[in-house]
Amino acid sequence: MHDASLGARTAVLVFLSTALAAASPQVDPKPRVTLSPVAVPIGTTTAVDLAATHADGSAIDPGQFDFNWTISGGSFAAGSGPTDPEPTLEVSAADPLDVQLILSPKGESDGAGRGDANLGVNIGQALLFGKPMKWHPTELWFKGPLSNMTFDSPNPFLDYRLDVTFLRPDGSELQVPGFFDGDGFGGGVGQAWKVRLTPDMAGVWTFEASFRSGDDVAVAADPLAGSPVSFDGASGVFTVAPRDLAAPGFLRDGRLDDVGLHYRRQVDGGFWIKSGADSPENLLSFAGFADVEKAPGSKGLVHRYESHASDWTLQDRELPLAGDLGADVSVSRNLMGALNYLSSVGVNSVYFLPMNLGGDGQDVSPFIGHANTAYDKTHYHIARLYQWEAVFRHAQERGIQLLMVLAETEPQNETWLDFGTLGVERKLFMRELVARFAHHNAIKWCLSEENDYPQAVLEEMAAYLAGLDAYDHAIAVHNKPFAEGILYGPLLGNPDFSATSIQYLPAAAGQTVEYWRAQTAGKPWVIDMDENNPADIGAGPDNAEELRKEVLYDIYFSGGQLEWYLGAHAPPIGGDLSVEDFRTREEIWLATKYAREVLETLPFHLMEPMDQALAGEPLDHGGGEVFALPGEAYAIYLPNADTQGTIQLDLGGYPGTFELAWYDPRSGQFQSGSTMLMGGGWTDLPSAPDPIQEDWVAVVKRPPLWATAQSLSVSAGGTLSLEVNGSPDLAFKAYSFMASASGTSPGFGLSGLTIPLVADNFFWGAVQSPGLMGLTPAFGLLNGAGRATAQLTVPPATSPAIAGLKIWYAWGAGQIVPSLQFPIAVSNPVSVEFVP
Repeated sequence: MHDASLGARTAVLVFLSTALAAASPQVDPKPRVTLSPVAVPIGTTTAVDLAATHADGSAIDPGQFDFNWTISGGSFAAGSGPTDPEPTLEVSAADPLDVQLILSPKGESDGAGRGDANLGVNIGQALLFGKPMKWHPTELWFKGPLSNMTFDSPNPFLDYRLDVTFLRPDGSELQVPGFFDGDGFGGGVGQAWKVRLTPDMAGVWTFEASFRSGDDVAVAADPLAGSPVSFDGASGVFTVAPRDLAAPGFLRDGRLDDVGLHYRRQVDGGFWIKSGADSPENLLSFAGFADVEKAPGSKGLVHRYESHASDWTLQDRELPLAGDLGADVSVSRNLMGALNYLSSVGVNSVYFLPMNLGGDGQDVSPFIGHANTAYDKTHYHIARLYQWEAVFRHAQERGIQLLMVLAETEPQNETWLDFGTLGVERKLFMRELVARFAHHNAIKWCLSEENDYPQAVLEEMAAYLAGLDAYDHAIAVHNKPFAEGILYGPLLGNPDFSATSIQYLPAAAGQTVEYWRAQTAGKPWVIDMDENNPADIGAGPDNAEELRKEVLYDIYFSGGQLEWYLGAHAPPIGGDLSVEDFRTREEIWLATKYAREVLETLPFHLMEPMDQALAGEPLDHGGGEVFALPGEAYAIYLPNADTQGTIQLDLGGYPGTFELAWYDPRSGQFQSGSTMLMGGGWTDLPSAPDPIQEDWVAVVKRPPLWATAQSLSVSAGGTLSLEVNGSPDLAFKAYSFMASASGTSPGFGLSGLTIPLVADNFFWGAVQSPGLMGLTPAFGLLNGAGRATAQLTVPPATSPAIAGLKIWYAWGAGQIVPSLQFPIAVSNPVSVEFVP
């Protein structure tokens, strides 16, 4: 795979599957780039020549084509540049190299094609591919025994076992399973044995490989089963860079983790709400993949997603191996384009089966063949899985979770592996999926659709899967209609399960969420509502309004999460097996996006369903929904805001001011202006905007700054609190108070914001000496919810000279404490008067 004796100058060929027409230059829109691994000895620099050719080996005429090379890692050598047909790079051992080439007909923007490739560098006895960075996937390649994905003795998938133990910078361990990957670039023959890692910590990492051989050693309970061979014991060291705050999707804030609440949280970011697509379940039955076929007579469809061809852009990677092994090169961009579209309308999770043989579709499989034989079920199609990985990475970069469902309800599928038990075939199936894909930051495993497995088998499967998955992704199982109680009841408290995957009736959606939130209170599960009945209708092209009013807000404002099953509609609309154009459901995608986004302005992970806090609303579609953190924030959904009386909200026990803003669930926009409410009891809500007979969301929350009292006595003394109520996106940002003795108008501008205080002498004195404001503390860091508290204390018998003084306070949040020269958020002002 690599040769450490390679010289200091290495030619690297970039192959582009292009074609030249006789009349005018044309470029196939699917260029291919491959780079051979290069050994770069530690402490040295190697020159790498890049050269482009057509797939047939003929030269590309620089007079007819424009070249645009982009590199990540290394640098262009003196005299070379990104538009040269054959540039030279200078690469050191610390530079894993990503290369991109955009090739287009001379002077034309249309018809351009893109190719991507990576150049690995040596670290010990392995090659490292991809720049090591927190939350970014990287690969370690080891040169092992020459094998073939078709070999049966030894079987490279079953009779070898690669595990790599990583030591994090803090001394903790992470053990990750590896896999055979042919030549490393999708070919089924070679010596590439890989492990994929997504580092969750910056700093120096070390690794040590365990590589063993023996009959069925890959699924042996004993990690020391078999015999050590080849590169066993290989080790090395590499450094992981801090996370990239400009990285796309889940590559910025990282893995979705279970944190003991009803919502998962990105490790370096905020809490996450699912708004997903539950169809098509055969998403991966795609004509652009290698050797895809459907069983004769099955209900499946080999998707082309042609409506999404234009959603792919040159900012996206090409699908590798486009056109190889029976794949249709003309559609190779379309699945990534479909994911681009789904992301653009707010879909952040997709549901799919990686194996549906014996099921409805019978058109998706990771195996080398579709026969129900021990051979086919223990040999994996390396090219197709290589393509899956490219699509999954694209999904993660677009902020889309992978909901991977490992079985479906049809008996032949349930028993396809090991006759429905956890045996060699199913263990290998789980191991291959985990080894190849668990490094992605956002994954949820679902053991089965409409489960029929006995409880004992489910628990055995979950334990085995959890033991393989070093990243502790969520594990769930999906219920048959009306059978969630039978399924989930016995599993409550099992540490391997952390989420539901509920099939439900729309009219009972909210009650179902609330019931299972209550049942899992001891160990909170994520309450995912994953299939909306009736099965023949689902989310169609013309029932979005009904679903919005009856289901969507009932689930979200009861504390659940959801994805939309698309029914059993025939093409061209399409349903669970046949949807080709996701735009047919654009109205419900957008409605769900808008509902999720209004919750994201609130501390939703701390909120609870509180429908009893609302009175007097119309009872259309079951009446109003309330999701609340009492005394702090209330999200109120009114399916019909037109009432003959007055709608009231219970703010009993929480005196002080609240702010109400109306949100349009049809447009996703807050309406201009807000209304102040007084807490302490039942309070009347103002009339909704027009059209009042439609559905509206009222968001009631404490203003960004509020005081627990409006005055303090200088004679009696006392203490009040100033409550900072920032938005969740301000979590852990710096904040600082400001104060004025002259009021709020005119304010002044700073960094594009308006500071709502008069900049008088007191203001500037407090900027220089924050202690003048009398607040403890006057500045600091907001907590994980974007909040803080300061106290203002007046001791008894304070000088009466300050009686009658009024001070106005506000806060700003940004990066600099205490002066906040560049605030990114500013609060409303509040006043405190000092009385005799």
